[in-house]
Amino acid sequence: MKRSTYAGYSTYWTRYIEPRIGKYALRDFTVAIVASLLKDIAAMHKLNTDTLTKIRSVLSGIFSYAMSEGHFPARSAADNPASRARIPESGTAPKRTVAATFEEVQGYLRTLKGMPLERAAVGILAFTGVRPGEARGLRWEEWDRTKQHIAVRRAVWHRVVGTTKTEQSERFVAVTDELREILLDLWKSQDSPISGYILAGRKGQPVILDNMSKRSIVPVLSRCSICKETEPAKHKGHEFQRDETLPRSHD
Repeated sequence: MKRSTYAGYSTYWTRYIEPRIGKYALRDFTVAIVASLLKDIAAMHKLNTDTLTKIRSVLSGIFSYAMSEGHFPARSAADNPASRARIPESGTAPKRTVAATFEEVQGYLRTLKGMPLERAAVGILAFTGVRPGEARGLRWEEWDRTKQHIAVRRAVWHRVVGTTKTEQSERFVAVTDELREILLDLWKSQDSPISGYILAGRKGQPVILDNMSKRSIVPVLSRCSICKETEPAKHKGHEFQRDETLPRSHD
């Protein structure tokens, strides 16, 4: 498995499953017991149905492995006690994913003027459609300025450099004229490197986009209309009033 997948499965196991199964032997599990475990998890952690479904999938995988190794009695896949357990109705609906509109992206780019790294991160994600991990893996030497495209060759998760999610994800993506200007601005700010990661921090390693969003981008998108300071700053003589001419973050 990819490190990111392994980390996710490990979290589901250690946080939600392992603390609740100590009193059961493997042979004891039934559909009702698995359903009861899911209900208990939902009540304790207030999870949405997507997360509960993933937890059930992890359990199903465990039982599938146990069945194939002869450790759990079963005549067919239908005997997997996790696959038929219902997701509890107490699970909340997953939060709706909201995609930024073209106008919002343009607003972000205008607001981030003078912040070449942040503008490049927004531009790459908006104009190429690559995944965040793939964006972090883009390198200067793989940008073909003549053919106006850049190669997607890898993905970076935390500090782990690996392959893309699927073989088909390894591809070329077009670099539009607008994105070209954004990348050139970043390239010049980095002293015109001939190689290395495009979205690189001070030590040359790919920046963590979640941290960049929280520390650099979101504060700039939430400034006071009176003093122009960010929301957490002290606003002497007045209360914070957000500048509504700025685009809103969907975080």
